Amino acid sequence: MGSLSLGPKFLNKVEEVFLCICCQEVVFQPITTECQHNVCRECLQRSFRAEVYTCPACRHDLGKNYSMSVNKPLQDILTQLFPGYSNGR
Repeated sequence: MGSLSLGPKFLNKVEEVFLCICCQEVVFQPITTECQHNVCRECLQRSFRAEVYTCPACRHDLGKNYSMSVNKPLQDILTQLFPGYSNGR
């Protein structure tokens, strides 16, 4: 966690990299798609309910039966970096 010594600049970069393209917030319960984009589980579920079965970032076809598995390691890291993250939205 030596990178934390960079303070706000480091956290701002993490926020930028892990911003959900749908809700424009740090991904919550992140789903890392097969095309390597991160989206909130709720945002991706909303997209699928609208019968849009593609990645919101690049439109890669995910298929109707795509398994939305939360990326636990990423979620754990975001929980450590951002107080209150695990409380949800």
